[in-house]
Amino acid sequence: MSIWSAFRNRWAKFAAGGAIGSLLVLGSVVTTSAPASSHGGMVYPATRTYNCYLDGLAGGDAAGQGGNMLPTNPICKEALDYSSYPFYTWYGNLLPLVDGRHQETIPDGKLCGPGAQFDAFNTPSEHWPTTALESGDDITFRYAATVPHPGWWYQYITKEGWDPSQPLSWDDLELFDEVLDPPIVQGSTGPEYQWDAQLPERSGQHIIFSIWERTDSPESFYNCSDVVFGGGDPTDPGEEPTDPGEEPTDPGEEPTDPGEEPTDPGEEPTDPGEEPTDPGTGPDDPRECAVAFEVNSWNSGYTAEVTVANNTMDQVDGWDLAVTFAGDDSVQQSWSSTVSQSGKTATFTNAAWNSTIAHHGAVSFGFLANGAPSDPTEVTLNGEPCDLY
Repeated sequence: MSIWSAFRNRWAKFAAGGAIGSLLVLGSVVTTSAPASSHGGMVYPATRTYNCYLDGLAGGDAAGQGGNMLPTNPICKEALDYSSYPFYTWYGNLLPLVDGRHQETIPDGKLCGPGAQFDAFNTPSEHWPTTALESGDDITFRYAATVPHPGWWYQYITKEGWDPSQPLSWDDLELFDEVLDPPIVQGSTGPEYQWDAQLPERSGQHIIFSIWERTDSPESFYNCSDVVFGGGDPTDPGEEPTDPGEEPTDPGEEPTDPGEEPTDPGEEPTDPGEEPTDPGTGPDDPRECAVAFEVNSWNSGYTAEVTVANNTMDQVDGWDLAVTFAGDDSVQQSWSSTVSQSGKTATFTNAAWNSTIAHHGAVSFGFLANGAPSDPTEVTLNGEPCDLY
C-alpha cells in the first residue's frame, strides 16, 4: 500500500467517526483533523495535571484573583514555575506521532510528562495531590472527553513496594485494565468517558498510569494519577469546576469540533475476566523523527500540511526536512518554511518561529505542489531518516 493510500485510509476511518476538517485525496472528499488537535485527561482518579489545575484555581479564588493560577501545593507551585502551559492545557499531555510504541519512545523517568512542556510532572515526590481509593474495590474511571475520538485506554498501576521518591519506570508498572471506545456520558466536568474496572490489591501510595491510544491517528495521551490505598490522607486540590476549562486560543491551529460520539453507549466494556494485553512494546524501535502528511489534491496539483515530530530526548535547534518523491511532484511554494528542490528531492528549512523542536515535541509547515501526489520514498530530518505516517 502506498504512503498516500495508507494515509488516506487511516484518516478515512477518522472521518467515519465524525471528526472535522477537509481532506481531498485523489479527487474525493473525506474528513479529518490535523495531528495533535484532540485533548482529554483523567479526572477520576485525578491526574497530576488536573489536580494541580484545581489547586491553582482554588489558590487564585482564595487570593481574590479568580481565574489566575496560584497553587498552594508546593510541588504544583514548582510545576507552575517551570511552565504554566500544563495548567491551562492540563488535558493536552500527549505525543503526536508515537503510533503505539510507548515503551520504545518514552524513557524511564519521563512517563508522567513525556513532552517537554510537561516535564515538571515527572518530578518524584510524595507531595503530589492524591485521591483516596480502597484496595481491590470496583472503580468507575472518568476521563474528560474534551475532544472525543475513538481509541484504547490502558491502565497500569505501580507494583507493591514502589517508592514514590524514585522516578517512575516501566518496570514499576503492571497493566490491570484496558477498554476500547468507552461510552461518553455527561459528568461533573462536562462530557466524560466512563467505564468500570476492578482495582488490584494495593496498600499505601501508588500511581495509576493511563494511556489513551487513539485508533484514528498515531497520537496518544498520558496521565499519572497519584492515589492512596487504605488509611492514607488524600490531599484535596480544591473544588472541582463544572467545566474542565477551555483550550487557550491558538491562531495557528484550526478550530476543532467534537463531532459525533465515537462510541455506542450500549456497547459493553472489555470483559474484566480477560487478561489485558500490554500495548507498550512493538517489533521496531521508532526512529529519531516521525513525519505525517495531510494532503488536499485536485486534478493538477495538491497542498500538504506536514507535521514533524522529534522522538528523542534532545532538542532540535534548526532543521532541514528532505522529502524525496517517487513521482514528478514539483513544489511551487511553502509556508512556515523555505523550500528548494533538486530533482525529486525537496528540502524544507525551518522558519524563524518554528526552528526549535523540543524533545518529544512537533512543528508543522505546508507546501503547494504541481502534479499528482506520489509516495515519498525517503524523508530525513537533518540527515536522519524518519518514520512516515
